[in-house]
Amino acid sequence: MIKLAICEDNEVLLHQLGDVIEKKYSDVLSVYRFATAFSILTFVMEEMKRDVGILLMDIKIGDDNGIDVARKIQELYPHIKVIFLTAYIDYSRDIFQA
Repeated sequence: MIKLAICEDNEVLLHQLGDVIEKKYSDVLSVYRFATAFSILTFVMEEMKRDVGILLMDIKIGDDNGIDVARKIQELYPHIKVIFLTAYIDYSRDIFQA
């Protein structure tokens, strides 16, 4: 079973996205939800034994930069595949500089 983590500060969107993914892919994915950069970093650092394979990461997560958070995670666990989410198209250029 693949572990998928979602990090999105809009909690309504976080739960809707998680619910849709779980409904469609519950046979192959376990979904973990996080609303802050701190919570996803803590999970990855302390609970990585759960072996997250995919991270859906909001580019702007509260006051934090999701690209920087994803970079830190991938430095430790380069096998994690990151997919960025954003409502701000201007931030999308920053992904390709990461």
